[in-house]
Amino acid sequence: MCGICPGERLLQLIALCSLVTAVVHGQAEALQNEDCLTYIVSTLRIEEIHGMWGVFDSPKHVISAFREEEDAKRMVSLIRARPTRCFIGRRSQRSDRENYIVQYWKGTGAMPQSLGAEDCIQYDPKTVSIHPHGSSGWDVVDSSRRLSLLADTAADAASMRTVAAGHSSLCFIGRRFAPSRFNIVQYWK
Repeated sequence: MCGICPGERLLQLIALCSLVTAVVHGQAEALQNEDCLTYIVSTLRIEEIHGMWGVFDSPKHVISAFREEEDAKRMVSLIRARPTRCFIGRRSQRSDRENYIVQYWKGTGAMPQSLGAEDCIQYDPKTVSIHPHGSSGWDVVDSSRRLSLLADTAADAASMRTVAAGHSSLCFIGRRFAPSRFNIVQYWK
């Protein structure tokens, strides 16, 4: 008995990559010490593996995986427009560090119109603020608390605020059928 079924192994690979994915539309204020990866758009492919739809940019590198093929197609559309994935909070040493990681995507392409029905939370970017949260770090929220992000450090909170304040919606791909939070892609618009 292996102890981990193949589908769970795929989820573990994804867990190493991300909790959420944020896509930044337009030009955001430059962030210090960006932690970014650029994917090879020409090699993107979708493959079904053990009941999940994986998005790959090389034979063995899983970018993300979803329960629904349509979600994988949406992810590919986003990567084609914004091939550079940047992380805020990835350097956290917390045991639950995945809760403190936000991602955003950069690129020069126009955002695709083919994302279908969007799952978004709208918020007022003028009211995005940072609040200390004791030993839990920092909260980045809007006045309605619809937007709520955790940051490990004040610097991470400031970077998250910069990304959030440049947009008015936080949208998701894969949230409806996600077997875990690692399979939800987050993007900003």
